[in-house]
Amino acid sequence: MSLSSNNGRLTIESNASSSSNRTGGLIISSELNGGNGNTAIELWRGGNASWQIANEGGTLFIRNNWTNARQNTYTQNGLIMDFNTGAASLPYLALGQTGRNTSYKLYVNGVSYFNGNMWLGGSDDMGIYYAGPGDGRDGRVIRFTSSNDAYGVGVHIGGGGYTSIGGGESVDTLWSNLGYASGSEITVIGSDGNILFYPGQNSYDASALITMSQGRLWAGVNGNTTRENQVGVQSGAG
Repeated sequence: MSLSSNNGRLTIESNASSSSNRTGGLIISSELNGGNGNTAIELWRGGNASWQIANEGGTLFIRNNWTNARQNTYTQNGLIMDFNTGAASLPYLALGQTGRNTSYKLYVNGVSYFNGNMWLGGSDDMGIYYAGPGDGRDGRVIRFTSSNDAYGVGVHIGGGGYTSIGGGESVDTLWSNLGYASGSEITVIGSDGNILFYPGQNSYDASALITMSQGRLWAGVNGNTTRENQVGVQSGAG
């Protein structure tokens, strides 16, 4: 190891190893305190926000002394890392942008890919929200409720406007051709093939099947059918 100073810069030349202890160029040790003391590096800026990198009880903290104004202690945690698992905790995190994020716990700018399950929890009334591009039409599109529900989680789908549910490419086809996409509160159910209804399926019962075919016929139990003019099919809605 060598130490040099040039124009106010201090350089420590070393050959650190990830497989050996005490090979780094700069070691701040609590060994004289029995190896139990806390250690820290301060990046001090005087009256402005300063940072501390600390090892306290084996847990790594990166934090500052600025909460609306300069504080006398380092209380604003930016990063906490557990020494047993390496798990990291951040109060706010922004991905895909250089700007700071202090409005959401996680802000992702761009397409996200999750390889695994996503869990929502912590409340009996949770949701997935859509934030429109500055048009003020923000709102919850999927709502999950579980309070006092003996059968499981309640799921509610709807965003206040046009809602379309479909199989195959029918959603895009209906969006392009019906003209209901803006300024309406209707619900459209479509499919490239048949639409099947199976009521009363606590245990499977094939005879309960009701099918709406492409020919606009309802096929009920035991092959009974009801034609379109008996179920109120709109003329020309084929």
